[in-house]
Amino acid sequence: VLEEKQMKDAYIMEAEQFDKTIKARLPNTDSNYFENALLAQLRCYKTSTGKIEKDSLVVRHYDQTLDLLYAVTKLKTGCEIIALNRLHEQKMEESIMPIIQQICSKVELSAHPLLNLYLTVYNLLEHQTKPYFKQASTLFLAYLDKIDPKEMSKILEYLLQFCNVNVNRGLVKYRDYAWNLVKKSHKNKIFNHTGAISSTNFNNLVQIACRKGEFKWAEDFIHSQLKYLDERNNEDTVFMAKITLDFEKGLYDKVLAELEHKKFRKVSLVVRAKAYVLMCQYVLQSEKQDLDISSLCYTFEAYLRRYQRKYAIARRFMDFTKAVKMLSEKKESKETIQAYLQETQQITSREWLEKMLNDYKPEIWGGMER
Repeated sequence: VLEEKQMKDAYIMEAEQFDKTIKARLPNTDSNYFENALLAQLRCYKTSTGKIEKDSLVVRHYDQTLDLLYAVTKLKTGCEIIALNRLHEQKMEESIMPIIQQICSKVELSAHPLLNLYLTVYNLLEHQTKPYFKQASTLFLAYLDKIDPKEMSKILEYLLQFCNVNVNRGLVKYRDYAWNLVKKSHKNKIFNHTGAISSTNFNNLVQIACRKGEFKWAEDFIHSQLKYLDERNNEDTVFMAKITLDFEKGLYDKVLAELEHKKFRKVSLVVRAKAYVLMCQYVLQSEKQDLDISSLCYTFEAYLRRYQRKYAIARRFMDFTKAVKMLSEKKESKETIQAYLQETQQITSREWLEKMLNDYKPEIWGGMER
């Protein structure tokens, strides 16, 4: 703009200052890569119009900045596509790694924290292995104060998703890994901006803390972070987080009373609410003899079938509901139910189901287990 107004000296000063500002910082968000590309394009324009001395290095630098911008944005969208495909159990798309590795081989990754971290996270999401998780979580913690909080809160979602999958497979140690990431992220205030946490992840963060017995932390987190939630889902999200807190504390009657007349707009929250009701009723059935847990299971299954094609959460809770039904009907041996849990690689609330199985006693028919 300054140049078009024939203010050449002012333009040169502004351009030089912009150049110094960009060079003085590590690119910690994708917009930084866009700024770099924009500035490089400006230099190329000056070269092509003869307003600065022709220099092949200028063109090469522009080419590199475009490559970096492409790599970062492609990795970001690639991570989201893989995460969604896994969530909805869809076929994986062709890997983008060959072209990305070609770009990354030309730069020093330590000078590009965001690129380096997304590269590792993409490998984690694509291959789902512990070495990549260890590498990604180590880089994540190292870059907590070097990368924009908005970027870090999204990357944390991917890391916690991986932890949650492994916890549901019975690898409880991943809850410790998740808690360490959450605790340090909260200390570095990466959640302190609007839209930093999705409704689902907000509830997951509370649950992670509760499973570690950190009820005070979870309560403080709910009250301090609710102002950063999307206003459209604020009320329901906070309500469900409080239900999670009360359930993990063992306040089952309170959970049932709170959920009795509550209506949710989102299917995911309805499913979670129904699951909490089922678990609470199961625990309390010895005190309330009139409860028919099997009927509750069949009703819940009918609801899940209605939405299982469209919502992954409905499919995930089908196996859980079948396990609760087996426990409540008491027709199967303990070993049969245990084998079912082992065969079902990812089952929601595995820890709770295994805890209920410890106290399980099948009905006795003619002196033998049924």
